[in-house]
Amino acid sequence: MFVYFFLILFLQTYFYKPPFLFILFLVYNVILKYIYYYYKYVLICIIVSKNIYCIDKQISKL
Repeated sequence: MFVYFFLILFLQTYFYKPPFLFILFLVYNVILKYIYYYYKYVLICIIVSKNIYCIDKQISKL
């Protein structure tokens, strides 16, 4: 993450442009984090629900 950060800062200073790249990087970072947490949550839900389903099957066998 920090490598990208410094690379963008370097490009910005090198080309003397407004911080569009930096803003883009921040937005991209936030979106990535959001997607990551969302999918993690969904995965946990799927795993938990599968486990519950398995437990239900085990109970019904007894």
